[in-house]
Amino acid sequence: AFAPTIEARDANSHVGQFATAEGVVAEVYTRLNHTTYIDIGGRYPKQAISGVIFARDASKVGDVTGLSGSKIRLSGTIYLFRGYPEIMITSPNQIRTAR
Repeated sequence: AFAPTIEARDANSHVGQFATAEGVVAEVYTRLNHTTYIDIGGRYPKQAISGVIFARDASKVGDVTGLSGSKIRLSGTIYLFRGYPEIMITSPNQIRTAR
């Protein structure tokens, strides 16, 4: 499926849409519940968008800890969670390095 590429900072304007958000990873961190967040465009709570990997999907997605500082593209449906745009990551194909 074709997904339009948007700047991460514009993610709020695309909630509910399937899109590819592009930006620089500010931080990758895993919470105590084993959910991993890839924050783009700033560190929480000032991120433009987050890629969210739940514990059940972590082994499928693979290691994302080295993404900090990289320009990447996250593809998927943009959801709003507690006022913050997110893309649920369930496959490594949803994460691409951008040039």
